[in-house]
Amino acid sequence: MNEIRRKLCLLNEIETSVKFIKMGLGDMQKIGDGNDFYEGSILSLSFGLEKLLKCLIVIKYWNNPTELKKLHSNAWTGKKGHNLELLLEEIIDLCEKANYSSKFPAAKVDIDFIHGNEDLKNLISVLSDFAQGGRFYNLDIIMLGFTDEKINPSDGWQKIEASILYNRSDLKEKFVKDPIAANVGPEIVKEIICILERFLRSISRLFTLADFGDLAKQVSPKIFDFLFLKDEDIGRKVY
Repeated sequence: MNEIRRKLCLLNEIETSVKFIKMGLGDMQKIGDGNDFYEGSILSLSFGLEKLLKCLIVIKYWNNPTELKKLHSNAWTGKKGHNLELLLEEIIDLCEKANYSSKFPAAKVDIDFIHGNEDLKNLISVLSDFAQGGRFYNLDIIMLGFTDEKINPSDGWQKIEASILYNRSDLKEKFVKDPIAANVGPEIVKEIICILERFLRSISRLFTLADFGDLAKQVSPKIFDFLFLKDEDIGRKVY
């Protein structure tokens, strides 16, 4: 009975993570025409991604109670437990130990993307900072006067947008010619969503392609939305 309950909780946690992620992507798609409320999207995405990454790690150690207790009591306590960058590093380390990227062409593409895409790294960094306390940036400044230890989520998001604008020569050219008429905002948001969708597909494929055990494959239908996302559909889904 205890094992059944554990699996039910896992299924619930994965399902919840996907719902938060889709909510975050949906909120992002609504940005524009006077709506610049990024914080709602950042909150949902950071929370959903943390849950999903932790579920994948838990699955890997499912039959190792000692390791699970160590994660729960040490590795995932305090702010470091909300550090998306550390969670992602743990997953990539597990993949490297299993030579995952050498087993399938898609695996190499996924790992190279996670390792090499600078815009993705910036996104994960902003979401990670937010999860670790950045969501209370304004209150911390008001009550404690912190200035150096905290990163303003709005500043982080603007840096991501600026980076994408700089790397997209077509958008950059339009913006330079006429910043107002160019209206590059929607295209930048779409690019951010495309990056996140590629990342989510890469993580989702670990459930079926990586050596994370039979349980990972059994629960993989819960991440169907991203697992079978085709290249031609990236950036076109409405959440």
